[in-house]
Amino acid sequence: LSSSSAASDVYKRQLQATPDLLYVFDIQHRFIYANEALLTMWGMRWEEAHLKTCLEIGYEPWHAAMHDTEIEQVKATGQPLRGEVPFPHTTKGLRVYEYIFTPVFGPDGEVEAIAGATRDITEHKQHEQHLQLLINELNHRVNNSLIMVQSLARQSFNNATSLADAQEKIDARLLALSRAHDTLTRENWVSADILELTRDAAALYETHDGVRFALQGQSCRLDPRRALALSMALHELCTNALK
Repeated sequence: LSSSSAASDVYKRQLQATPDLLYVFDIQHRFIYANEALLTMWGMRWEEAHLKTCLEIGYEPWHAAMHDTEIEQVKATGQPLRGEVPFPHTTKGLRVYEYIFTPVFGPDGEVEAIAGATRDITEHKQHEQHLQLLINELNHRVNNSLIMVQSLARQSFNNATSLADAQEKIDARLLALSRAHDTLTRENWVSADILELTRDAAALYETHDGVRFALQGQSCRLDPRRALALSMALHELCTNALK
């Protein structure tokens, strides 16, 4: 009995120490257990929450009704049920929670209670949203880059005197585009300095014998779309100047 009591104490301490929200409903949808993490989220003491329903504790009517329906479903099917819901934490503000309701069977095989476990997944959801934004932005950039490459190829072949001339022109233009992409990547595709873009464009045509271009002007930040367009325009201007 002493060993069993000690194990029970350890188990209770673990339930209270976990950051997950752990709780038990009776078949009348009333809370008959709530660990410390859940009480903290509510901002309540157990004496205030004991034997109260979600609606009585202060859940929004739609939220309480949703859980009432889910509890009845678990009772009827004897199967666990998962869900996801936003809920205001007393100190942390609105959070997103993932939960599971699990049936607790009595000796007669009937559901006598519903145990629940809820986990805060707010950061995980924010990370997912951030990744989706990055994917969308990447797709947008790739599409724009392909359109630009297509335009460069068409321009190079239309104005070429020969196949070799076209290859030389498209290689030079793709190199200029690549340098502009490198500059924007260093700036996390937020903006680029016009001085750096100009230096990059001129650097492609400098020789070991000396400086061909003298650069002069004030610094100015350009958004990615304008930075790419200006880089390609500078490339064409440099090429024409050399000719």
